Amino acid sequence: MWVIWVMMLLWWPTTSSNVKPGCQEKCGDVSVPFPFGIDNLNCAKNESFLLTCDRSKTPATLMFGENITTLNISVEEGIVVASIDSAMRCYNESGLMQETLFDQSIDLGGGLFRFSDTRNKLTAFGCDTLAGMGDWSGSFVSFCGSFCSDNRSVSMNITGDSCSGIGCCQTPLPKSLNSLNIILDTISNHSQFWKFNPCDYAFLADESFNISELKQSIDLEPLKVMKSKITIEWVAKEETCEAGKNSSDYACGRDARCVYSKNGQGYRCLCNEGFRGNPYLPEGCEDFNECEEPENYPCEGTCKNTLGNYTCSCPLGMRGDGKVGCQGYRILTIAAENNSLIQVLGFEVSDDDAEMEEIEEVAELAKRCLSSSVKRPSMQEVAEELERLKRLNYNFSAQQNSEETEKLLGESSFSNLEITQQDTHSVNLSEIENYSYSI
Repeated sequence: MWVIWVMMLLWWPTTSSNVKPGCQEKCGDVSVPFPFGIDNLNCAKNESFLLTCDRSKTPATLMFGENITTLNISVEEGIVVASIDSAMRCYNESGLMQETLFDQSIDLGGGLFRFSDTRNKLTAFGCDTLAGMGDWSGSFVSFCGSFCSDNRSVSMNITGDSCSGIGCCQTPLPKSLNSLNIILDTISNHSQFWKFNPCDYAFLADESFNISELKQSIDLEPLKVMKSKITIEWVAKEETCEAGKNSSDYACGRDARCVYSKNGQGYRCLCNEGFRGNPYLPEGCEDFNECEEPENYPCEGTCKNTLGNYTCSCPLGMRGDGKVGCQGYRILTIAAENNSLIQVLGFEVSDDDAEMEEIEEVAELAKRCLSSSVKRPSMQEVAEELERLKRLNYNFSAQQNSEETEKLLGESSFSNLEITQQDTHSVNLSEIENYSYSI
């Protein structure tokens, strides 16, 4: 019975901040964030973002169309990383082996998806090889040629990790391409190469393409169809951000911004700075605590998270922007460098904002009095500042005592109630005043 319950849990739709309520989040090992959806149109933004999960395979395979296997979907980058079969032709002493002939043809459908022009390149392997590509409308055609310098295998002709035309060639893609035909041809029908280079290959390869791995694969299984990774860019809608914001079906949720893609000729969404999550869901972008990531959000003082941002106060006695760098001396450093000041600044750091503000002002005044690089305040200025701080200190103490009294009066009376005054670490202003006149 428990096996049935486990299976139900595995197949039951999950609740996630990355998908619509009640929708499946994963197909096999691949997460499927909204605006994409699996099998159910109600889980996707529209039909263009509806993907199919092939559960007949282990693990289940996420399909983009009929012949594209989806490996990863990134909302932040606006890309889909997928796998496709390469175009292929093999030869023997009689010439082309018809059963191995395969020219790749890919249609991304609609206008929301484009092959990335910056991450993909047409790549070909072979010793007598011409690889060509063009779109379905015939608006462009591009070729590259791969040849070998001597009677050695393709992998032996390729040196290093780049395609230079010797055993391997590459050519870039144009922008805004959403369909592609990849074909192969030969100059001499492989008559001089079929023994050590029986097959030619052509495919799209993204930036993660590893030539060394491919060379090894060709040597081990020369007649096997190879697969390659491609990068597909996508947009939420084919219109400008201005037009999107004024439409009723604007795709970006709360705390998200719109960015325009020239390759996709449309806009996509990103969470605002200080927010993370899925910008395509109404409440998908959530504030995160920058203070928990000091390696990405530096702070030399006291870090405090705010909505969509964070503040960083410099340590006591210092000034400046704590995110960039604080200037001056920490209050403890000043005390350590002046024995007389140790007695004056004999306090511990307080968590009370009002007391901390008072301490910081006294510290700044003391620092000005001790400084030799800036003009020191006059005795009258010191006296006036100390008098002001005395009044603040008196008002704060009176308010604190009043609050404590009210609290005690509000509690039940006990005959043996022992009241201990909480230690407060504040600056002794009279000592400061006496010290300032002795400077």
